[in-house]
Amino acid sequence: MINCFLHNESLNVGTLALFIDGINRLNIIVLKANGSIYHNLWKNNDLYNFQTSSGLSINNLYNIKELPSQSVGVFYKIIEMLETRHENPHNDTELDELFPNDHNGFLGFDFSKTNISQSRRISTEDEYDKLTRVALINHDVSDIDEQQKILQILYPDYRFENQAIKDIFYWNTHNDHDLYEKLHEILTDIPEYPFVTGGRFKTEVLTGQSGIASKRLTQSDRVTYRYRSNEEIIVFRCKEHYEDI
Repeated sequence: MINCFLHNESLNVGTLALFIDGINRLNIIVLKANGSIYHNLWKNNDLYNFQTSSGLSINNLYNIKELPSQSVGVFYKIIEMLETRHENPHNDTELDELFPNDHNGFLGFDFSKTNISQSRRISTEDEYDKLTRVALINHDVSDIDEQQKILQILYPDYRFENQAIKDIFYWNTHNDHDLYEKLHEILTDIPEYPFVTGGRFKTEVLTGQSGIASKRLTQSDRVTYRYRSNEEIIVFRCKEHYEDI
C-alpha cells in the first residue's frame, strides 16, 4: 500500500500565484491516485484550522478576493477526497511509524523549507509516478492476477502475453530482488532503445521477424518483445531464450 499524507507546512508558499499553481498540481495527483486501489490519501483533522505563514486561513479561502473562486473550489474538493486522521506526521520518521509496513510519501505544494527527504515529496505528477513505481515494483504480489494489474499500471502502453506475465511473476517470487529490478529496467529500456544491438542489455534483433527483438536478463534468460512505431509494445516472454518461443 502507498500512503500519501498532505503536509500542512508545505502549503506555505510566498504568493497567491504559487498557491494556485500548487492547487493545480495537487489536483492532478489526487485525481490520479484516487482511482488506484494501491493508494491511501490522508489529511490531518486540524487542516481547516491551519494558517499559512502569509496569512491564508484554509477554512476561509473564499474571502480572499485575489484568489479565484474556481481554484478555491478545486482545493476544497481535493481535501475532501482525503481521508482524515488525528495524527499529524511532520517528517519521514513519523510517517513511517504511522504506516510501518507500507511505502509512504507527503503531498504538498512546496517542501523547500521542510526536512522531508526528496524521495518522499509529492508535489508534481512526475514525483507521484516515481514513488508509485518504486512501491509497486517492491510490492509483494499475491498471485498472477495481481501481477497483471500492477503491470497494467506500470506499463499502460504495453501488452503482456500470458507467458510473459507468468515469467514476471516467477521472477518476482524468485527471492532475487536485484534481478527483478533489472527486469523492470529492461522493460523501461524497450521504447528508448528497441533495436540498438549490444549495449547494456545485449539487445539482439531477430532476423526475418519484423520488429521482434530481445534483451538479456541472465546468461540463459531474455526478454523478448515486439516494437513497432505507433503500436503498443508486446512482451512475449521474460524467461529462457527467444529460440524457445
